[in-house]
Amino acid sequence: MGRSRLSIVIPVYNEGDNFPGLWKEVSELIKADFTAYAVYDFEEDNTVPAIRAIIDGGERRLRCVQKSARNAACLGHHDRL
Repeated sequence: MGRSRLSIVIPVYNEGDNFPGLWKEVSELIKADFTAYAVYDFEEDNTVPAIRAIIDGGERRLRCVQKSARNAACLGHHDRL
């Protein structure tokens, strides 16, 4: 996948039950080439397994990112990592 024209940051916190529906809507409604970053604070966040299941299912536009100072500086520059 080349450089996306649109980057979307989705902050999450214990949205494991809701995230698959949100992702379905986002991926259907946005027609532009995009990369979405689901940003979480702690590994125990119940959103993380839902995000990873979507990624493991073949979704290439979604990234699961744990919040840190380094990651915050790099969001939007994933082609350079």
